[in-house]
Amino acid sequence: MDEPQLKAAGLSLNEGFRLVRDVCYPDDVTINIFVVCLGVIMGLLLLGLVKAFLGLFCMCIGTQGLHLLLQMPRKLDHYYEAGLRKYTVEYDKDGWPIHPETKKRGVRLVSKPMEFVLNIIFFVSVPCIVLLNSFRQIKEKCRSVEKNMSSQRRNNKKCFSSQDIQMEPLLNETQFSAKYDEKRTIPDSEQDDAEYVLTQIQRSKESLAKCQNRVKATNSSTKDSRWAK
Repeated sequence: MDEPQLKAAGLSLNEGFRLVRDVCYPDDVTINIFVVCLGVIMGLLLLGLVKAFLGLFCMCIGTQGLHLLLQMPRKLDHYYEAGLRKYTVEYDKDGWPIHPETKKRGVRLVSKPMEFVLNIIFFVSVPCIVLLNSFRQIKEKCRSVEKNMSSQRRNNKKCFSSQDIQMEPLLNETQFSAKYDEKRTIPDSEQDDAEYVLTQIQRSKESLAKCQNRVKATNSSTKDSRWAK
């Protein structure tokens, strides 16, 4: 803007020009999280790319940590080294491929292109594998706890059932003894009744005998008094 336009707008000439900053994307929480995650993934891929390039010159750097991505030891169709292609693959006692001449470990387990790709995704894949393994361990622990709880419940049920089985003969014995006592009390009560009747008969006989003796005594006394007269 020219000076007369600035003065007409009420702006001072000493402030200078103002720069307008454009926003690349709207300020949203989900978009911010997505951008952060994308930045982290790009950074990890960049680290993997550095590892892959270093592995082209140094084999120990290129093969470092690949056992986390591959199943080790693995069977080889052939040696990946150019000077060992004519040899058949040899293995040690643990199943690791060994050098056919030195009989030591240290041969390539994958080809160079495959190793390069694995190194690029190394820093992205390893955290995912660690998280998956941790989730599996937690899941297995939960399953083991559930199995232990179910086994304890089954054992408690078995204990209660065994106690019931052990109590059944005792109940049978008590019921049998109660029935036996009832059967035993029936003849005992009958025997007591018979003894009571016999004792009453014996007492009545004794009382009758006493009455007869008294009658005889009175009769004899009356006869004696008559003779005396």
